[in-house]
Amino acid sequence: MFPLSQATGYAVLALNCMEEPGGEPIQVATVAANMGLPAAFLAKVVNRLASHGLVTTRRGRHGGVVLARPAQLISLAEILQAVEGDDWDKGCFLGHKSCLVSDCQCPMPLPWRERIEDFKVQMAQTSLANLGCYAPQGIPARPVRGKCPEKGTTASGRAPARGPARG
Repeated sequence: MFPLSQATGYAVLALNCMEEPGGEPIQVATVAANMGLPAAFLAKVVNRLASHGLVTTRRGRHGGVVLARPAQLISLAEILQAVEGDDWDKGCFLGHKSCLVSDCQCPMPLPWRERIEDFKVQMAQTSLANLGCYAPQGIPARPVRGKCPEKGTTASGRAPARGPARG
């Protein structure tokens, strides 16, 4: 279960660039270039999302991907399941090969185990639409769903300021 893979982070970033059903498809290569992600790896991640029914793909010159459902109907738990696998929430927080189910065997104090359960519940209750604007370091945040920032621009479409202001 923990830690979550980099692929999950890429999935969330890519999904935030996609429009809702009926919207304009965006090509995976465009998402990758604009977000600074490796295109071949992102394509594999998007394929996993498609196979789990989170995105729909359209082939051809005007093809690309869009969300399969409105963002408020896609939970983070579904994204984790698509990318990390069906057992994303079954593993050991401490990295053991299997979870030590019995309370007397688990070295994790009860309050921490309760927080882990809280995390799982939060993932199930948090939708893609609930996420705030986030972008990796060096990539400006995008405030509007379905609009990836163009490489080298801010979310407003302007080039970022370079260096300290002179006056």
